[in-house]
Amino acid sequence: MAQHNVQLNVTQSTFLDKANPNTNYGNLEYLRSGIKDIEWHGNVGTTVSRYVMLINWPHDVIPPRKKIISATLALYSRRFVAEADPDGMLLMHRVREDWDESTATYNNARWSRSHYADYVYHGDIPLNSILYFSLLPSIIYDPNGVAIDGPRLEGVYAEFNSTRASSNKPYINVVYEDVPPDKPTLIAPIGIYKDSKSVIHFAWNYNSDVGGEQKAFDLQWSTDQVSWNTVSDTTSNTYYDMPADTLPAGNIYWRVRTYNEYDEVGPYCDIQSFYAIGAPAAPVINAIPTNTARPLVTWSAFDQQVYQLQVLSG
Repeated sequence: MAQHNVQLNVTQSTFLDKANPNTNYGNLEYLRSGIKDIEWHGNVGTTVSRYVMLINWPHDVIPPRKKIISATLALYSRRFVAEADPDGMLLMHRVREDWDESTATYNNARWSRSHYADYVYHGDIPLNSILYFSLLPSIIYDPNGVAIDGPRLEGVYAEFNSTRASSNKPYINVVYEDVPPDKPTLIAPIGIYKDSKSVIHFAWNYNSDVGGEQKAFDLQWSTDQVSWNTVSDTTSNTYYDMPADTLPAGNIYWRVRTYNEYDEVGPYCDIQSFYAIGAPAAPVINAIPTNTARPLVTWSAFDQQVYQLQVLSG
């Protein structure tokens, strides 16, 4: 299956500061995350500056019903401090509400407190280079983007010279894969007798791991599973009414494959069969001997059960 690579430019970026909860930093050319300073009162530490980055990107660029292989957020690192804990980390959270980079503050932004990525950036973050934050495939469609901050540890602080206003703009790199339909499930006719002189209704279920609906189908039928006759149509209908007098009498084998909205075709399903009954095709009479009172009449016929022979005199 074909894979595609798409780079999404970040549409909004800013950071929040708990020490200045009503201040907006959307006009700066850097982002901050983690805890920069601790103010000590006896044995109790009070956070002076706790930073949270907010990042968002367009969500209508990735086509729906595709399989996301990977999604990474690229940021240009500027500084990382892990004074008290060399294993200080940066965590990712879901942003729960809409926000704007020109108005977002620590007091009016809302994000989840449970991180949903297992990655960790430790104290050995390389500086002056691009860092790649792995996004889970499920969050690439999140309308409000992500928040990145540090745990409640003193002296774990990161700064990124990477905003929409800077020369090192952040971006999201997405690799996704086409997902053609799965094999359809045949419903009817299966293992029954059908009158070939009447319309025969074929039906199946459209199957896809990523949802959506059928755009087109190919239905094939055969009397020997070697030579196949194909009926194709562009429709979301998961059935086909075969006109009367189309099928010969005898065992009929059939199968279907389907197309999705991107014209990607899936495999043919497993073959099923039924028995068509009806008048056989006209027989072919062989040469009849002449100059004899009792000629032997022979013919060729397909699926004959009984016969009627007429002799016209004169």
